[in-house]
Amino acid sequence: MPFLERHRLERCTELLRLVALRITAIVLQIAAQLLLGRLLGSAGLGLFQLVSTWLNVLGETAAMGLPSRAMRTVSSSKDGETIAQYRFLIKTLLVICASWALLAGVTIGVYYYAPNFLPFDTDARQMSYLWVVLFGALGFAQLRLIAEVLKAQQHAQAAVFAESAGPVAVLLVGIGICTWLGVSDALQLALIYVVGFAFTASVLIGIFVVPNLISILSRSTEHGNSLELRMDTDLAALASSGLLNILFVSFPFIVLPYVSSLREIGTFSVAFKLVNLISTILLLLSALYGPKFAKAAKNGEAHCLADILRRTQLVSCLLYLPPLLVLALFSEDILLLFGEEFVVAKPYIYALLVGQAINAATGLSGVMLNMVGAGKHELLCSFSAISIASLIALMMHNTMTTLDVAILFSAALAFKNLASYGCAVLYIRNLSTVRAMSPLPMQTT
Repeated sequence: MPFLERHRLERCTELLRLVALRITAIVLQIAAQLLLGRLLGSAGLGLFQLVSTWLNVLGETAAMGLPSRAMRTVSSSKDGETIAQYRFLIKTLLVICASWALLAGVTIGVYYYAPNFLPFDTDARQMSYLWVVLFGALGFAQLRLIAEVLKAQQHAQAAVFAESAGPVAVLLVGIGICTWLGVSDALQLALIYVVGFAFTASVLIGIFVVPNLISILSRSTEHGNSLELRMDTDLAALASSGLLNILFVSFPFIVLPYVSSLREIGTFSVAFKLVNLISTILLLLSALYGPKFAKAAKNGEAHCLADILRRTQLVSCLLYLPPLLVLALFSEDILLLFGEEFVVAKPYIYALLVGQAINAATGLSGVMLNMVGAGKHELLCSFSAISIASLIALMMHNTMTTLDVAILFSAALAFKNLASYGCAVLYIRNLSTVRAMSPLPMQTT
């Protein structure tokens, strides 16, 4: 009993630390959004949001699902294989660099031969944002990979804080410098923001990888096992699922340029960020429970998977409900902090909160599907949701308003999470049935 109580206390302490780190990151992100709104205005903020959106999309494309695969591979490896884990990380980083180089080549080709397909206007000023996005995509992909490996190595606190707060902290420093110099240029701030990804990834490499890299170089290969980096259909499913998830989260800002002005995109982005910043509290659970899902699935423990999923649902609701109520009751006062022009975003907040509430209620069902090797089911859920939403947007684009986009996104988010939850429950039920039908091992005397 004392051992169990101590174990539970350690788990609670770890969760509380992750919550504290996530809240700190959220405070930094809210501060950055507030200062950007004050410094750039709604139109400038809308342009900055487009940079952030396409940085995520291209970065996830370059990552090719490798961060999720790395977390699963490292989580399932044996204790004491640290050297092999970092060798695996280095190999994966090189693959991501090659993937990014190919993506950069395709983007440059589109720039020269089909510029109308690009998300920015074709004038020279706005095309500069494309190169900022392309540069930031590599840092984004590398940071994602390093953070996922560190989470699997039980360095979740450092990984979560660096991933969510590192680039924002660099941006805040840049905002301070620009304010001191009297500069309010969205392009310069966007460049500072993308530098933050590369800087944060470099810091993590220096702290965790470089000391072990020295060990790797000083040891002969026979002193450690090699973790295999397989390029298979499951990785393709992880890559497609990750890209679809990013496209799904970015869906409003992919549609809005065709139905709204930059000023409207900027006001919507404040509402979206406020709701999304609250929901990012839930991301800390993936750092805590992602490796647990992988290990339970590897051992075929259906009851353990079900217990972990229920636990994530409970913790998600407990973490999400208080800030949801605050934002719902005091949304106008909060929006006034960004400026009077942002008060019109109040209806957007109400629409977005509904979908995020269902997201919290379904727990980490999508994370579970990816961690147990059922990424194709998560892929199907994401693909169905974004396909339906895209079809509706195409049919209504001539009459669609910014509020319609918010409602459509919230409904699609609810559909996707309910579908993922249903697939997760079905997977656990099937695994339990298979385990029950398996013959018991014969006992020898």
